[in-house]
Amino acid sequence: MLEYARRWPAEVADLVGLGFPYFATATEAREGVKQDPWIRLMLEAPRLAGALIPPTWWLGRSLPGLSGLFSSIYTPAMARDALRVRYHAFRSSLWHCMIDNSLDPLLASGAEMKRLFLHGSEDKWCSADDVAGAVRRFPASRLAVIEGAQHNLVVTQPERTVALILEHTHH
Repeated sequence: MLEYARRWPAEVADLVGLGFPYFATATEAREGVKQDPWIRLMLEAPRLAGALIPPTWWLGRSLPGLSGLFSSIYTPAMARDALRVRYHAFRSSLWHCMIDNSLDPLLASGAEMKRLFLHGSEDKWCSADDVAGAVRRFPASRLAVIEGAQHNLVVTQPERTVALILEHTHH
């Protein structure tokens, strides 16, 4: 969303970021995403992960009850949804969006834009305090923390998430 707003600012009135995985450095990102054992395996043993994870994901798609068993960050419903993508697409997206890509220049490029970042107090990817530190530098941006919510706010707290988005877009 930040990259889109940077490239085409005339097309974006304001932004809402859900579960914004902010990491100040690539090292912090690698440590943060290691909270999930599958991603830790992907980062620490990429060849083993490349051989082990795709068949496991196939099994997760084939046996719906299995998907929640292997998830530490996602709810079972979100884990099932994540399994719809190919492993290599997920790996590429994770690597390029969360590890290789510094978010600070993107945050600064839209500093004047009205932005709301929604974050769960129980998000295991990164803490609400880390996101608050990144967002507070920009007066037009606001952080709302949903107490008790994990990373996937839309799944765990849909009513509160929608209410905050509507409140943001009506102001």
